[in-house]
Amino acid sequence: MEATQADKHIKRMTYIINAYNALINNQGIESVALELSSLAADTSIDVNTFLNTDIKTLKEIVKYCNNYIADPPSKKKSNTSEIRLSQWNKNFFHSLDQKGLFEVITAANAFNIEPLVDVTCLFVALKLKKMAPRENHQQYGITKEFTPEEEANARRDFENMILGL
Repeated sequence: MEATQADKHIKRMTYIINAYNALINNQGIESVALELSSLAADTSIDVNTFLNTDIKTLKEIVKYCNNYIADPPSKKKSNTSEIRLSQWNKNFFHSLDQKGLFEVITAANAFNIEPLVDVTCLFVALKLKKMAPRENHQQYGITKEFTPEEEANARRDFENMILGL
């Protein structure tokens, strides 16, 4: 029987959790490297990238991984590839400040934790969609103003591309 995508994610997350535990329990770089190299060669995580990731960010990633493993997505086949934010995900992301949120996105991408990248990007997209243009400009330091036509095109493109509306 072939492993499902969720099973593959859980396996990857388990190695990441084990590497984190080896790191915080001072088991040495060799133990961390052993856990990370246990992943298939094409999906391995660079030890230096892992070790250079802020420990607070690693802790948040491990928190997400533990939750994903404890409560994996339904194995039912769906006709859509729609991603939804669970209440746990919403609470998790709201607990992070903006810098922490983007550090989690960056690390999740570097570690190829697809479910975390997907839901984190969705959270940011939904957050941006709820904000007025002025709020987005202030929040992200955007100084260039769009013409009304450019803004309408950008909104339409954003909705079509990111949210599938």
